[in-house]
Amino acid sequence: MLGFGQWAAGHGLTAYPLCVMAALLLTWVSCLGMRDPVAVQHAENGSSITGFRQLLLSPTLRWFWVSVFCMIASHGALYGCYSLYLQHHGYGTDWIGALWTVGVVAEVLFFWFQGRWFHRWPAVIWLRWAVVACAVRFAIIAWFPDQPVLLVLAQCGHALTFAAHHSAAMSWLRDHCGPGLLGRGQATYTTVGYGMGGFLGTSMAGWLWTELSPSSAFHMAALFGVAALVAVLQIRRVD
Repeated sequence: MLGFGQWAAGHGLTAYPLCVMAALLLTWVSCLGMRDPVAVQHAENGSSITGFRQLLLSPTLRWFWVSVFCMIASHGALYGCYSLYLQHHGYGTDWIGALWTVGVVAEVLFFWFQGRWFHRWPAVIWLRWAVVACAVRFAIIAWFPDQPVLLVLAQCGHALTFAAHHSAAMSWLRDHCGPGLLGRGQATYTTVGYGMGGFLGTSMAGWLWTELSPSSAFHMAALFGVAALVAVLQIRRVD
């Protein structure tokens, strides 16, 4: 990202599709060396379906799904509008690439060291910190777009709003679903979060951008973060 931002600053964005195709090709090549592990078969009977429905409808799971939906919806503005937002405020492609790089590096560093940190606090506490960071991060982007230092700090928040949240959500599901339902729980997480939440968040961000103002998309993202915090606090009470 950093290298492409520097390159685009001097040569434009015409090569962007080719760069994406090259990255996807390298990803495909790297996957060729992967092998499926030996599948572990879990015996299932009719009660597993009933158990899955109970998990979906239990008070704890309901609030968890709400928090995931709101959290991923908040990132719709980031993934759909952030580069355009920076460009709107006068940042060049070099700065845009650098800011995206900060977020990626923060995410990777958290994943690298999370084994040292996650055993200290339960998953629900990490979820709480992640959603608070989400609300603060997008509020900063909405209110201080002309402050590069604050934007860098906001991008560092990706370590919490994406990496910590994802790991905490997977850990929480593992503790509450059990091995027989964990796969279904993770599939529901993807559907509710990245499918439904991601679609709604990105669509609303685009609509707010055109109908109100670019900053309103990130105000919406911050409000989704607040809604996610309310849901996570309910998880704590019923868990």
